[in-house]
Amino acid sequence: MSLFHSQYMNNNHAFIDLHQVGETLRTWRERYRQRRDLAHLSERDLNDFGQSWSAVADEVNKPFWQA
Repeated sequence: MSLFHSQYMNNNHAFIDLHQVGETLRTWRERYRQRRDLAHLSERDLNDFGQSWSAVADEVNKPFWQA
C-alpha cells in the first residue's frame, strides 16, 4: 500500500468521524429546541393535540443527549 493511499484512507475515516460528530450535534440541538418549545406550551396548547402537562413532563425533563 502506498503512503498516499494510506493517508487518504486515514483522512477519509477522519471525515466520516467528523460527519458523525456533526450529525450528533445537530440531533442534540434539535432535541433541545423541541423540548424547550414543548416546555413553553400552555395547558390549552397541549390539550389541542391531546396531551397533558403530566404526559409531556418526562420528555421535557430529559437531557438533550437522551433520546
